[in-house]
Amino acid sequence: MMRKLLLGLFTSFAVIACTHNIPQEAQPIAMPDAWLYAEAKPAQWPSKDWWQQFQSEELLFLQTLAQENNPALAAMAARLLQADYQLKIMGASKFPQADVSLGARHRARISGGDESQLFNADVAASYEVDVWGRLSAERRAAHWQWQGTRYEQQALMLSVSAEVGLRYINYLALQEKLRIAQLQLETAEEVLRVVEARVNAGAVSPMDLMRQSTQVARQRAALHPLEQSLFTEYLELATLLGVSAKELALKGDFKTLHEPQTQIGFPSELLLRRPDLQQEETKLRVAEANVEAARAALFPAVRLTASTGQTGDTWAELWRGSWLYNIGASVTQPIFQGGKLKAAHQLSQAQQVELLEAYRGVLLTAFTEVEVALRQVDAIEAEQVVQRQVLATSQELFRLAQSRYREGADDLLSLLEAQQSLYSAQDALLLLQQQRMQAHIMLFRALGGGWELGQNARH
Repeated sequence: MMRKLLLGLFTSFAVIACTHNIPQEAQPIAMPDAWLYAEAKPAQWPSKDWWQQFQSEELLFLQTLAQENNPALAAMAARLLQADYQLKIMGASKFPQADVSLGARHRARISGGDESQLFNADVAASYEVDVWGRLSAERRAAHWQWQGTRYEQQALMLSVSAEVGLRYINYLALQEKLRIAQLQLETAEEVLRVVEARVNAGAVSPMDLMRQSTQVARQRAALHPLEQSLFTEYLELATLLGVSAKELALKGDFKTLHEPQTQIGFPSELLLRRPDLQQEETKLRVAEANVEAARAALFPAVRLTASTGQTGDTWAELWRGSWLYNIGASVTQPIFQGGKLKAAHQLSQAQQVELLEAYRGVLLTAFTEVEVALRQVDAIEAEQVVQRQVLATSQELFRLAQSRYREGADDLLSLLEAQQSLYSAQDALLLLQQQRMQAHIMLFRALGGGWELGQNARH
């Protein structure tokens, strides 16, 4: 009789399930066929050893140190561990749930008399039959959430790695800028001695001495903010690495860094190269599973139960009697819940649409980041060529102005102007060299670094 009843229920509800609207699969997003500013070279993506192109053992050491000690990465590892446990919790729905209980009760009137006691032992098991796929959908959602956390960890590792590279180059560039500023101060002091000699000889006005003394004082004052910026960058780099500033000893030299070469593949492959895009895809998969689970919640829940137990007036009697058992099955169909289940299903569908649009936006942003980074690398290279010419011209102009001033063929203002032009050209070229190396790092990060789907991720 029970079999016939269950069969009838399953048949009727299956018809309802088949006629229910199921969300259509999202349409694929169109991707560009080629990059706008990519060079015509064979497709090649950055590898894990990309950082070795800088030819800096210190930078490689700092990268390893950051992966081991960065606080954000440590917290991310704890989140991944939580995701592992959450996945195990959701996986328990595949198996029956069983409980055992032992109990003792004593009953008596407060006024006295009619006392009794009862001992009981029970074993119960239950299992929900996943007829409509709700439990399996919930398990898939948990799996993709776990996978998304893994992708998030990889994206954070890539971000930290790029940030270490950017800050290290910034630190060395500031160090080099401080060295150039000290050389500029020495040059200004050398010019000051020439001016002093000419003033003492009565060849020029004492005002020239005041002007050049002001220039020397300005150059000396410029050292202090550079020293402060260098110290601040040092502390921030130590914080990023997750170590005390006392433990960090940097010996690198900006002039010894080699500029890396970053090549890229086809735009469509970017989806497999950036862990943050893979993370966004897992959100869509989670939403898809949630929609399926919410839809299945509209249909009956089928549960199988079994239990056995015994009671007795004494503990010894409890184990001597015959044990009773119960076996049953139940079908529970939601009838009226104020529209809660239907609204939950519609909510999950709306969330799926939102995530799809968000993913489309993230994908477009990713392509834009690559295009901007590619263009920046080329633009800075072109600007560097021009700036080297400017520096060479400024050096020659300063040399001529200094010689003419010694000979009395020109005034100090011309020398000061040439001197300032030389200082600006030196600083500008250093800044471009710094920006060029950092642009390569930004391109490396935009391309997903050395990460690749299937190599760093598990399914």
